Amino acid sequence: MEKARSMLHYKSVPTEWWAEAVSTAVYLINRSTNTQHTSVTPYELGFKVKPTLEHLRVFGSHGYAHIDKAKRTKLEPKSFRCMFLGYAENVKGYRVFDLDASKVKVTRSVKLDEREVDGIYETLPARNGTVIHVSEDAHDAVTPAPVERQPAVEEPMEGVENDAPDVSMESVEPEQDPAIGRGTTRPHWTRAGTVPCPTDRV
Repeated sequence: MEKARSMLHYKSVPTEWWAEAVSTAVYLINRSTNTQHTSVTPYELGFKVKPTLEHLRVFGSHGYAHIDKAKRTKLEPKSFRCMFLGYAENVKGYRVFDLDASKVKVTRSVKLDEREVDGIYETLPARNGTVIHVSEDAHDAVTPAPVERQPAVEEPMEGVENDAPDVSMESVEPEQDPAIGRGTTRPHWTRAGTVPCPTDRV
């Protein structure tokens, strides 16, 4: 029952399929070694032949089962959506559940998505705010080179796409530098000293 329980929960299969899970688990146990017979399987003990394992599939996997030509017309679908349940007893084929017709059928050709669903991963929380980087191979880990900080260099501004609007001289406030006023000023040097005294040009 432990194997059947694990098979149901691995693919999140409803418990109503427990009988199919038990039947498939027995099928797999007969083709696996155990603690009593570590080198031979129960199937080999009974039939004197090693079992083939290439046809084994993951219980509860969803996929598409092929429909024979004799059971469909040329315009009908060639496959139907199904869920894998196990292995047929008296014929070579798979037991699948038709998801559209809600029927259990036997088919010989099926394509299943056997990838993990909500796989189990062992994770460790980061401590002290440390970020843990995981790589596939420790030898392939690359240590980032230190980045040299270059001194800031003042660069000239790029050319302005649009010309700045002209500012009329009348818009200048009177308290600004008188050299920007309407008239032109020229420094005047006195004989007594070297202090310039601005005078209006006549």
